[in-house]
Amino acid sequence: MDDAIQLADQSSTVEQVFAIDTHHIKINEKGRVLNQKHAMNRAAQFIIALCHKSKEAYQVTPEFEPWEIELH
Repeated sequence: MDDAIQLADQSSTVEQVFAIDTHHIKINEKGRVLNQKHAMNRAAQFIIALCHKSKEAYQVTPEFEPWEIELH
């Protein structure tokens, strides 16, 4: 099974990506998203880091802080 399929099968991975995205997203009073690219980038960094076998192969910069990956 390739890595992409394994990632998709992990409900906790999907939940983590969603949490990172929603912790970063900023929405104004009219409901307009102000920083979609940044929020998506942080979530993508999490996925990329999971796909690499070693921490040396890909380094999340800046590293995730506890509030970014906290699940509610």
